[in-house]
Amino acid sequence: MKKTIMIAISIALIGVMAIGLSACNLRDPFTKTEKAFAEAVEVCDSLDDPHESDLSAANVQTNFVQSEESDIVLLSATVEEVGILDNAEKIQQALDYLANIRTRQTELNGSRASVKVEISTFKTGVKSFREQGLTLTEEEKQLLEDYVAEIKELREAIKGTIGKVYVKLKDTRGLYRVSIDAALDNLASVSAQMDIRLNSAGRLYEIATEINTILDAKINPATEE
Repeated sequence: MKKTIMIAISIALIGVMAIGLSACNLRDPFTKTEKAFAEAVEVCDSLDDPHESDLSAANVQTNFVQSEESDIVLLSATVEEVGILDNAEKIQQALDYLANIRTRQTELNGSRASVKVEISTFKTGVKSFREQGLTLTEEEKQLLEDYVAEIKELREAIKGTIGKVYVKLKDTRGLYRVSIDAALDNLASVSAQMDIRLNSAGRLYEIATEINTILDAKINPATEE
């Protein structure tokens, strides 16, 4: 009987402790922020990045000159046939799109790496914040809530681009000889998706640095002279 009572008391104490820990987690202003950052990074890591082979200028020129209308040098400034110069300009537009997408991807890779560095700094700061038993003002807590909401929006914006880059670029390789206009439409769409990714990742970096500034001010308050 006594053993049964002791077991019941132990279970009750464990339950109380669990509730207490849950309450602490709910009160911790950084718990939601940590989760939001983790989910955003997970989405960034799952992006369907363009393949270098699909960004090659040779794809555009080689495929287009194999089309019916071209046994001439389309990119030559001396072309005089009606309408051909327009096609040459469209080819140049395609090349510009590919260069832009390649540049965007390079910038995006850098932004993703920078975001991860800032989030790592954030985690270290939060650990120190908790160990020192520091607190935030109500205004700072509200600011964190706003950041969390924005991080979630950015995550969804990035997530919405998945499936709209790699496959579309790959399909575009077969369009240059069929319809340069359709190819340009695809490239314009991919470029827009890359802009969304880059702008969203850039804002994630800004948010992380802004939160780290708040943490640093709490952990290392300026000494008044």
